[in-house]
Amino acid sequence: NRSVSDQEPELVEQPVWGLDCYTRRNVTMCLESELDSETSIAFVEKWLLPAINACPVELAHDIKYATLLLEGLPFHEDKNDDDSNATGDSKLRSSVQEWTHTILGNALLKKIKRTSAPYIKAAAQLLRRARTALGLDFFR
Repeated sequence: NRSVSDQEPELVEQPVWGLDCYTRRNVTMCLESELDSETSIAFVEKWLLPAINACPVELAHDIKYATLLLEGLPFHEDKNDDDSNATGDSKLRSSVQEWTHTILGNALLKKIKRTSAPYIKAAAQLLRRARTALGLDFFR
């Protein structure tokens, strides 16, 4: 039995992001090029949205970072990404360190380790590659 101080909080207040109709449709169109509709919807609702909300606030506007989390890859500034934001390397490193210590970040990592479906990394990679090819505005 864990003491009260060892338990994770049940409620966290923080800014959250969602997907508007335009972005949700673009995401599902990309995913449905390789996955069935039911799997695409499950990915968005059970994995992508929590990953977006686990990202540091200053990076959460870019779906690329949520996909990197789901793939288990580190955040990085892509020098070839024309529309990457101007966070700078030190701010990016700070955001990554901040993310690894957040309640939602840790909860997402635990969820991925315990219950992730086999398609999660492949779907995240597909979406990240589409984001790179089509640009940030396609996924805003």
